[in-house]
Amino acid sequence: MAVRQLGVTDALDLLARGLPADAKFTLEVAQGEAAPFRNVLPLATFRTNAKGAGQAQALGPIREIVSPDSASAPGPRTLLVTGAGGAPVLLGKVAP
Repeated sequence: MAVRQLGVTDALDLLARGLPADAKFTLEVAQGEAAPFRNVLPLATFRTNAKGAGQAQALGPIREIVSPDSASAPGPRTLLVTGAGGAPVLLGKVAP
């Protein structure tokens, strides 16, 4: 995953492999380091191919949203990839 600054906005690019094939997933950012997560915010949805690989892109104030120092909800953040059942299949801690 990469976040690029594009002037006043940011672009997030996610490339995922090893997920179940032909399935829909959502990339989310949540407050907290472990379940139960709080303030879950969906960033992008994507579908995997027959080999279980997929990609997603999101545009917006990504750095502000995922920042652990966000004024609206301070604290650690976790990036989640969730499947149809809502359970996380991939987790990643956001570094300050």
